[in-house]
Amino acid sequence: MGKRVLMNGNYPVLSFDGGAGLALAAGLGAIIDQSRMPLFFKVSGNFDVSETRINEWWRRRAIPRTRDGIGRILKENGIKGPEALLQNSYGLSLSDQYWVKASDANVHWEDVNFFQNPFDEALGEALFNVSPGLKLSAPLVESPDATSAGDLPKRWIIDSDGNRVMLKGGRTGQEPVNEVIVSRLCEDLGIEHVSYNVSKVGNRQLCSCREMLAANEELISAEDVIKSVERASADSDYMHWLHAAQSLGADIEQVTQATENWILTDFIVRNTDRHWNNFGLIRNIETLAVRPAPLFDSGESLWNGEFDIKTGNFMARPFFAAGKRSTALRQLKLVEGWNRYNLENLSSWYDWIPAVLGEHTLLSQERITGIRDGVRHQIAAAKSVARISLER
Repeated sequence: MGKRVLMNGNYPVLSFDGGAGLALAAGLGAIIDQSRMPLFFKVSGNFDVSETRINEWWRRRAIPRTRDGIGRILKENGIKGPEALLQNSYGLSLSDQYWVKASDANVHWEDVNFFQNPFDEALGEALFNVSPGLKLSAPLVESPDATSAGDLPKRWIIDSDGNRVMLKGGRTGQEPVNEVIVSRLCEDLGIEHVSYNVSKVGNRQLCSCREMLAANEELISAEDVIKSVERASADSDYMHWLHAAQSLGADIEQVTQATENWILTDFIVRNTDRHWNNFGLIRNIETLAVRPAPLFDSGESLWNGEFDIKTGNFMARPFFAAGKRSTALRQLKLVEGWNRYNLENLSSWYDWIPAVLGEHTLLSQERITGIRDGVRHQIAAAKSVARISLER
C-alpha cells in the first residue's frame, strides 16, 4: 500500500508500510523523531512501533464503537468500521496535531489541519440526529468528529467568530447542566478549568465549550503518561502519576496543584467518573514544554443517574490505596494545599444550583432540593478534612 509517515504538525515522527483494509500499517515502523512521538507508543520507557501497536493507535484514534449513534451511521452508510472515517481526513483531530499521509504526498499541516481550516460538519449532524435512514452526503468525511473520544453525543462546529466549539449532550439530560455548574464552582474556587455554557440545538439540550488547545498544542491523557514510564516499586498510583508527569518535563508542583484541584472539585460535586482518560497534560509540539490540562469533563456529577441522593463517602477513581477500596474521602486526603482554597466562598454557593437545574432539566423539585442539600453536605465534609489537615 506504499510508504506512510506519521506527522506531528510539520514534523515527521514515524515511517511505516501502509496496511490493507482498515489496518493503517503493515510491518515494523521506523522512528524518525522520538521527542514528538505519540506517548501511546512508549511503554515503561521503551518505544513499541510494531504493526500491532501502530494499528491499535489508529483504532483507538477513531470514534469509539460505543458512541451513541455511530453503529447506525456505519450500517446505513455501508462503512466497515470507525477507522474508515479517518481515511479522508488524514486521521486529523482537534485534540492533537498528529496526522498520517503518504510519504511522497505534497501535503502540508497548514493546509489541512482543523485548527485553522474549515471542516465538514455532516458527521456531527448525523450523530446528533436520531432519525433512522439519515445518510451522510459523503461517507468518508473530513471531520474532527471522526476522532472525538467518549460515548456521549458530541460534535465540533465553527462558530460565527471562527472559534472551534464542542457541543456535548448526555443520556439523562442532566450531564450538560452539570458541566455548567462545575464551571461555576471552579470559578469560585479559583481553579483553572474549561468553561461550559448551556446550549440548545433543535430540541436537544447540550453544553458547549471552546477548544482548549492552541494550534501548536496536544492533549496527552494521564493513561498514556503513566504507561510511558516504568513505575517505581514504592510509588502509589498517585505518586506514579506525579513522577511520570515530571519525567515529561512538567513542573511537579503545578501538576500536584492541578490534581488536588480536581480531587477537591470531584468530591464536592460527587463526580464518579474521573478516569485516566479525562485528565492529563498539554504539550507544545514546538518547544515540547508541558503543563497540566485544565479541569474538564465533569458531567457524571451531582448524583446523575443515581436513584438515591446519598452523601458523604462514595466510590471514586482513579487513585487507589494499596489493599483498600478506593473511596472519595481517602482520595480527598491526598490534598495538602488547603491554604490555596477559600472554602468559605462556598458557604452559600449551593443555593445557586436549584435555579440552574430547575431551568434546564426535568428533575422534580424534590430531587433538585436533595441535590442542593447533598452538595452542602459534601462541602461541610471537605471543610472538616481541610481543618484536620491544617491542624496537623
